[in-house]
Amino acid sequence: MKVKSSKKIQSIISACLLIGILILINIISIRVFYRLDMTSGKLYTLSNASRNIVAKIEDKLNIKAYFTEDLPAPYNNNKRALIDILNEYKAYSHGNLKFEFINPDNQELATEAKRAGIPEMDVKVIDNDKVEVKRAFLGLTIQYQDRHEILPVMQNEEVMEYDLTSALLRLIQKEKKRIAYSTGHGEVPLNTLQLPYRAISLQYDLAPVDLSVDTSISDDFSALLIIDPKEPFSDTAKYAIDKFVVNGGRVALFNCMLKVDPSSPLPYTQQSELNLDDLFENYGVKLNHDLVRDQNCAKISVVRESGGYQFQTQVAFPYLPTLTNFDKSNPIVRDLQNIVLSFPGSFDYSNANSKGITATALASTSAKSASDTGMVRVDPFKKYTINDFLQKNICLALTLEGQFPSFYHGKRSGASIPKSKDTRMVLVGSGQFIDNNLSRYKDNLTFFANIIDFLVDDTGLITIRSKSVSLPQLESTSDGSKKILKYSNMLIPPFLIAIIGLLRWRKRRESI
Repeated sequence: MKVKSSKKIQSIISACLLIGILILINIISIRVFYRLDMTSGKLYTLSNASRNIVAKIEDKLNIKAYFTEDLPAPYNNNKRALIDILNEYKAYSHGNLKFEFINPDNQELATEAKRAGIPEMDVKVIDNDKVEVKRAFLGLTIQYQDRHEILPVMQNEEVMEYDLTSALLRLIQKEKKRIAYSTGHGEVPLNTLQLPYRAISLQYDLAPVDLSVDTSISDDFSALLIIDPKEPFSDTAKYAIDKFVVNGGRVALFNCMLKVDPSSPLPYTQQSELNLDDLFENYGVKLNHDLVRDQNCAKISVVRESGGYQFQTQVAFPYLPTLTNFDKSNPIVRDLQNIVLSFPGSFDYSNANSKGITATALASTSAKSASDTGMVRVDPFKKYTINDFLQKNICLALTLEGQFPSFYHGKRSGASIPKSKDTRMVLVGSGQFIDNNLSRYKDNLTFFANIIDFLVDDTGLITIRSKSVSLPQLESTSDGSKKILKYSNMLIPPFLIAIIGLLRWRKRRESI
């Protein structure tokens, strides 16, 4: 009896200890937030940038998420992901961030959501093997002091953290940073590029600066964008750019020195005399007057004729190189899969080091590429051979960092500063990769937005946006390899089953 009683007491003690340990673990988990994220890009863990921004919240911040309950996949997954992210924000906010989820399942709450700026949207659901359309709310509002932000639709799990952190940053920052884009030389106005403009206008104030008229660039601007200019820059315009750089301003040039008009029936390249060569050579970079092609490229639609009929077909176009050769140590391109440049030119940065500038190639061509100089006919129907792609790793985008020497020091009165303080530039050999057509490539848009963040943002938003990238593409294989894989998959499984069957048959016969 004593033995049984002792065992019973030990069991009770063990159970109490187990319950106590579980309670202690729960108490610790409430106070100390931790998540094991085994994804390669840490997609489900808050970045350091988000943590730092949330930690800067000094007053109470309230989030109201209006989400309709009982939605099917993938919408229910979006809500779960949002709850997980908000719990992480709350854990790092020192108690200043609070959130609640509201199910607008009646007219009063639905009206409240609409007044808050959350639209009711149609979602497709499958019920009883039928596709039905259901009305649902999937948005949230953020209130901080006398300011508020609205995120009307939260259904893309990839960009949830970026959207939320950007909104929080807009609330806690007193004013946006300003970015200028040059005009007056045939540049593409940034405000006409719908997707790129929308991607950065929420975070930054954008304004045109006509360098054909204005003699200086205001110090209020953090960066200057020069997008696909076509007419020469005057000495006064160049002096304004140089003075901006020397004063610590940051510059991005998106341009190819050989221009192509793809709408022309017989498109030939034309030299672009922008009068910028000597300015950038002073910074250690030569703007090559060439046109680069790559065997790894995007396809275009062309019209062919056959038997008196016209039909559209897709053909590989080497002057739309698909770049996958990135400097993975740089946050601009670290998590990108591929970008597509349109009629790009290259850069020679071999002289940058002698100017005290650190140059880094962001994106280069594949091992099968080439460049043309002079007048080149761009023919989509041309048949290319291996001899047309004998170059490799041609630099099409780079960063420059350091103290830039003044081009006008000692040449003009007022140019009294010989060298800038630490600043940076980004050069991309195409001004068309962010136009309204190529912006449909997801990583093109991410690439452009990352460049802007790299130039002017000090909060690390660039590391968050890069989480929302496209899935890796399957590596291409030769026709011979495809046939081997195909017939291996067809023949090997039944062959193995037959062998196993024969072995079992022999084993049975031997046992008889």
